[in-house]
Amino acid sequence: MKDTDWTDSHLTPQGWKYGTEVDDSGYKRETVPPRDRLITVRMYSYIPANPHKAMRDWSEIIWRTDDLDALETAQERRGVMPWRAPPLSETSALEHEPLKYIRLMQFPERERDTIRGTGVHRPDGGASGHRIQAVSG
Repeated sequence: MKDTDWTDSHLTPQGWKYGTEVDDSGYKRETVPPRDRLITVRMYSYIPANPHKAMRDWSEIIWRTDDLDALETAQERRGVMPWRAPPLSETSALEHEPLKYIRLMQFPERERDTIRGTGVHRPDGGASGHRIQAVSG
């Protein structure tokens, strides 16, 4: 997409891991998704060259496991969304409506961090959104 950068993040039982990155300038760092991934979230950032157009950030679920119990457990332990992830788009949320934390995934990070009672915590005591670990290999 013109004027759009994106980064994939994969949730595994061990936590969130960076994936492929692409930016509008043509830079691309491809990473093979981990075999044990449970969900892949693509984070988009639209920064238009035209100053009259508005910037936008959003996320999409581009792949998920059929094992929803394992996904739910990993989200409870490791965070519902990657660190600094923009809210999930409404289209993606509707497509993946059976997911337990789908509504929470639609909130901006600051709001996800203040919503209590989700069973999702960071090591620093906050709520969802663990830091993403780099994928080695």
